[in-house]
Parts: sequence; structure tokens; C-alpha cells
Amino acid sequence: MLGEIKIALDDESAKRAASVLGQLADRTENIEGGLRNVGEALLRTQDERFDTESDPQGRTWAPLSLSTVVQRGGSGHILQVTRRLRSSGAYQISGNSLRVGINAPPYDVVHQFGSTHEIRAKNAQALRVPVVGAGGAGFAFLKAVIVTIPARPIVGFGPKDEEAARDAVEEWLEVEGMSDE
Repeated sequence: MLGEIKIALDDESAKRAASVLGQLADRTENIEGGLRNVGEALLRTQDERFDTESDPQGRTWAPLSLSTVVQRGGSGHILQVTRRLRSSGAYQISGNSLRVGINAPPYDVVHQFGSTHEIRAKNAQALRVPVVGAGGAGFAFLKAVIVTIPARPIVGFGPKDEEAARDAVEEWLEVEGMSDE
């Protein structure tokens, strides 16, 4: 089941999404099959965001922080160390509505919207924090550190999502024998 991350689409995105799904509702009685087709298409575009490292509108995600690069021993792909977030894409159909998202709490919310929080030493007197300075990389020992994770949106309805959804609707209408062609 999908968690409750609610994304309010901007007016233009909401109109585009309503237009695509309205076409489906107007032209077929088997809307559930069409929604399933659209859901699968949107999961694919959502998954592609991990390859392009960009949000639904095509804007590149914030790069990894220098401390993250040092900690990993290299840059690597953003949001893909364990692939848990990437593999958590899901959709849910309820009546005439389709919900598409990711389901990997708490990482889904943190990365969708960004987060700032304090980390304190629990089992030791200090945290070992990677630092990079003029003298090279090393570590600092601190009682607490403020960590800011930038928003790297995955869920949304951008131009590629609209195109994929329109194609999925057309494919479904062909299956149903309701295509314009």
C-alpha cells in the first residue's frame, strides 16, 4: 500500500493530468484497465528519473555533498546505494482514481521534500564526521551535527509523464477497440 505523500500538482500539471485521464473516462467503460496501463507507464517514467537524476519537470537533482562523496569513497549514483527507494515505486487504483508514488518510509518523504535534522552522538562521546579542507580529507569529532538533505523529487507529473500517460491511454483504447485510428 502506498504511504501518504500527497503532492499538490500545480494548476498546469493538474489540468494536463485531468485532460489525459478525462480522455480515458470519456472513451472507455473499462477505466480500471486503462488506469492500470497509465499506472505502469508512470512507474516507468518515475524509474527513469533515477537514471537521469532529475525531477518530474526535468530539473537535475542537487549533487551529492562533498562529505557524502568522501564517505562513499566516490560519487556514484544519487539515491541508489541500496536501490530501496528506486524499487519502491507503486500505484494503486481505487474506483476511477489512480495514485502513483514511492513507498519506502522514511526515505521517500525525506528525499521528495528535503530535510534538515540534527544527529547527536548516542553510543560514543562524539560523531566521526568526514571533512575536506585545504590539507585534504579527514575526520572531525563532534557531539552533534546538523544535516541538510536537499529535495530530490521523484513523484510528480511532468512533460514526460504526460506523454507516457497519453501513449498508455491510446494503447489501452486500441486494445478496447476505441482508438481514433
